[in-house]
Amino acid sequence: MEVTAQVTDPAGNASPEVSDSALVDTDSASAPTVELQGDTSGDGVYNSDELGADGTVTAKVTLAADTAVGDTITVTDGAGNVILEREVTQDDLDNGIFVEVSPHGDRVDVTAQVTDPAGNKSPEASDSALVDSEPAPAPLVELLGDTNGDGIFNLNEVSAGAESTVSAQVTLQPGTQLVIVSSLKIPLVPFWSIVK
Repeated sequence: MEVTAQVTDPAGNASPEVSDSALVDTDSASAPTVELQGDTSGDGVYNSDELGADGTVTAKVTLAADTAVGDTITVTDGAGNVILEREVTQDDLDNGIFVEVSPHGDRVDVTAQVTDPAGNKSPEASDSALVDSEPAPAPLVELLGDTNGDGIFNLNEVSAGAESTVSAQVTLQPGTQLVIVSSLKIPLVPFWSIVK
């Protein structure tokens, strides 16, 4: 862009021309892509096992093909805090950018944007998920059939058969799911005591 100015007086005398020019760059980079990592169950909710040791979630920012070294990448969390702002490097273009994002309440949100040296900003890109890291309430487990309440099952208190068994009652808290993590069988061996 160039502009030129000249002044002419009433007698027709013209002043020298003066001019100025500047480059015009209104092309912004394309939006990056943002993806939260580590949701191994794929349910969109991060549990305590899926969060990092420090309670954060890793986000990967992939830059668009027209992003250039020297552009600026800005990454913010759900509260608007800037968690990364720096110039783009060749390694960023080749491998992406990984940042740790802290959840806010029961959500984790991350937003990324690229700004070129002329100040043109790309569209924002974001990703979000829910966070539920509270442990499930423990179930109540009660062995049934200990009729005298002494904590010892004698032969009269177990079911006879090929395998002697004892029943257990498991009470779950609302909204929880029962997962059997182990099963234990203990053979009932008669106990003999000889008194002299």
